[in-house]
Amino acid sequence: MWRSWLSALPILGLFLVILASLYFMGFAAQKSDRFGDFYIWLLIFNVLLMIGLLVVILLRIFKALRDRVLGVQGSRLAFRLILMFVFTAVVPVFVVWAFSVRFLSSGLDRW
Repeated sequence: MWRSWLSALPILGLFLVILASLYFMGFAAQKSDRFGDFYIWLLIFNVLLMIGLLVVILLRIFKALRDRVLGVQGSRLAFRLILMFVFTAVVPVFVVWAFSVRFLSSGLDRW
């Protein structure tokens, strides 16, 4: 039982660090006089954290695929849950991205 919780700690820790970094990016964006000093470093830090989160997620997916190939009990269910989560998360993100690109390309002055 504890082992499953301990394996989730790196993802939770990385998520909390990303959340704190995004908070500081919002703070840097509100203070226009200090914006230039902090923004580029916070942006680089956030990109590195997102890459780290992507690596952790991909490692989990590869582990699930390996378990499925080896025939571990419950691996089919875990793989189906992963697929459902991916499709549930990707569709809204794509819709928001498409509307933001359209909004930014049409220009803010028309709005």
